Amino acid sequence: MAIQRGSRMTRGKWMRRLAVFAVTVTAGVSTFWIVVHLARPGWKSHEYVAIALWTIPLSFFVLLFGKLARRWFGRRKPFIRVVGSLIIAVVCAVFWTFLAVALTGGYALAFDADPLFCWTIASVAGMLVNVQWPLLEPSAQASPPVSI
Repeated sequence: MAIQRGSRMTRGKWMRRLAVFAVTVTAGVSTFWIVVHLARPGWKSHEYVAIALWTIPLSFFVLLFGKLARRWFGRRKPFIRVVGSLIIAVVCAVFWTFLAVALTGGYALAFDADPLFCWTIASVAGMLVNVQWPLLEPSAQASPPVSI
């Protein structure tokens, strides 16, 4: 009897989680880069690693709240899914910004670009990937064998 390494559903969940994580961090750092280059603070910014590290917990919040969004809006019309996920993403970004400011005593606001703006864009991108990812249904062939 062969050992089943992972079902299609399990692989799909982990691929979705990895994609949400990557999109959230990439969108946060990219938004930071764009805002810094548009504003030109007069010095060279070296905070890209810091904003990436501070965006990692946000991606976990996006995954957590995205699970609720997928449950609430998963089978609804695409417009309702997008609007609902946008609202949840903004709430998630605001919550993480206030939590980061409270944890650091205001240091999180000392970035060269506005972290709330960067994290809102990152949260929206991650939440849209999370909610729009195809829903996988368990199939009959993916079920584990039953011993008789």
